[in-house]
Amino acid sequence: MPLSSCGVLIITSIIGMQLGRNVAVFAQPRIMKPFVDGVPGSGYGCDNPCSSGDVNYVIRAHLKEYAIAGSRNAPGFVTTDPGNVDVTMFTRTFEGDKAVSSPFCFDDDGTSGPLNPCLTVAPNQTLNIKVINEMVNGIELLFQEMTPVQILNSYGQDFPDFQDGQNVTNVQNTPGVDVTFDETNIHLHGMQVVPHLFYPQGTANASSDWITITPSNKLNGTQTCFCYVFDITEDHPQGSFFWHIHRHGSASMQSWAGMAGLLQVGNANTTGSPEHDLAQQGIERHVPLVLWEWASAMNNSDATNPNTYYEGPFQITPDNTILTFMANNEYQPTFLTMTVNETVHVPFLCAQTSTGSALWIVDASGESYPFWVFAADGISYSKAVRKEMIVVGPGQREGLLLQFPRAGRYSIMQYILNDAFNFTNDAELPVAYVEVTDTQIDVPPIDILSLAFQPGMPGQDINASEVAHQVDLVFNIDQNST
Repeated sequence: MPLSSCGVLIITSIIGMQLGRNVAVFAQPRIMKPFVDGVPGSGYGCDNPCSSGDVNYVIRAHLKEYAIAGSRNAPGFVTTDPGNVDVTMFTRTFEGDKAVSSPFCFDDDGTSGPLNPCLTVAPNQTLNIKVINEMVNGIELLFQEMTPVQILNSYGQDFPDFQDGQNVTNVQNTPGVDVTFDETNIHLHGMQVVPHLFYPQGTANASSDWITITPSNKLNGTQTCFCYVFDITEDHPQGSFFWHIHRHGSASMQSWAGMAGLLQVGNANTTGSPEHDLAQQGIERHVPLVLWEWASAMNNSDATNPNTYYEGPFQITPDNTILTFMANNEYQPTFLTMTVNETVHVPFLCAQTSTGSALWIVDASGESYPFWVFAADGISYSKAVRKEMIVVGPGQREGLLLQFPRAGRYSIMQYILNDAFNFTNDAELPVAYVEVTDTQIDVPPIDILSLAFQPGMPGQDINASEVAHQVDLVFNIDQNST
């Protein structure tokens, strides 16, 4: 499905008003209570066990090499046996300590690839996350001694201006200005929880310092560990959320390294969750799909192992960087095998850092196939919606349902949006595949449009009399513009 069919989209947004029960239900905004002195139990210190929650995770940030399946077919890489050898990624990463952590969703503790472990929690539970920074000397080991500020100045730019006229109006947002790429923290994207980017956790003071988790060779190890404590409310929306690095100054580099992943709220045993609603209607398979960008340095392959590539420089261009668009921890994987007429739930996350995607599905002949969306950004609709294409940006999540009437190999096609340097040359390429077999062709298909979901989150509807403003938003999508 070429993007030339896109035109002008006009959206009317009514502030504070429902979009309609057949699409989504939104409750009134939740006001989270700030904690002036910090959330009890949270804070720095490796001696804090951080294990008093209903769900407890220990997450280690360190450097590791991962073999990237399928990368032999990715453009840009030079290997000792072109087309026959996958490359290895040497990068910063988050991994779960399975021995001392609660179970990870999809049994993914983050050790099989660069993406974060999959965390899971239920409403009315306390979630504790202990982050330990083991990224000692990452700057040197990844050949990133020159800070982004120095790189920009080497191009004749005066700090804090970026090239191409991009201005940084807040000095804190300039990469490398006050931290190296070895400092980290985390953010639970979309979750209705206390503020947790600034110290102490829970503060609403805009002038507070960032929570900055440093390697053990800095600050005498006093900030090497941080315990996050989150009370998940009883009426918290259930669905797919997102957790990632968010320390300004190092966020972009660590995100390009894959330090992002899924966070699932609810499960098949919690009423109102997608998994529970689907199980009640005969759908019990859930297979995640996470899209992201891997930026690797074109000239940074390991001299002793030329098939190993390092993180790219911050200032990425086609002249110095290979930008590879990944699905889960692989390049163009067959991420799902299913049978004819089977219905599978795909929790989808766009974890791309600097681009978005248009996605659609085709068979081997190029014929387009529909799919269904029943949730967006952790909020379920009351009914699924049939789609031919979705357009997603960084951080967006979708609850997808796939079902195919014939056996074969189906391609999930991707067109990269906001590709400023045209890494993809405007190509429409498969990002992942689905293999459909005919081993159970006598199974009747589920009528997806008849499925029912518990929409939104509990709360009173907003009356029309409470609407304060109406705003018309006009989006013009023109692929021929310069």
